[in-house]
Amino acid sequence: MAQIEDRWKTEPSRRGTGLRWRVRYHDDLGRHRTLSFRTKTEAERYKREVEQSLDRYLPELDETRLTTQLVSVRDLMVDGKWRTLPMIASTVEASEASVSARLRDLRKPRFGAWIVERRRVTVGINEYRVAIPNKDGQAMLFEAAN
Repeated sequence: MAQIEDRWKTEPSRRGTGLRWRVRYHDDLGRHRTLSFRTKTEAERYKREVEQSLDRYLPELDETRLTTQLVSVRDLMVDGKWRTLPMIASTVEASEASVSARLRDLRKPRFGAWIVERRRVTVGINEYRVAIPNKDGQAMLFEAAN
């Protein structure tokens, strides 16, 4: 999230000159951003606004990214092989939390009502595989899976 920094303490040569308070954060695209303010109150207000905006789903910013992730996860998983979240995440270059969310999305009718199977490997580690349901609702794997 966003952080407030007292530039007069972190940059002693600036003491008494320029804007004192700086808000540092990463935007929706992961870019580092900063904005400086005269008072701490202004910086705190901006920090709250940034944190609130980063917590919201914004279709114009998020829909393309999430759709791309969903397609990447689906395309990887249709082979019917068992994979852990870290394996999927590293292959599709997304976080484990995002992969987990996309696997949940695949179960929804609007995304194809895929069957997402899970099996426990060890404590805290699960493997997943994806199959499309047949007309009876049973899983149909695309290839022989291990």
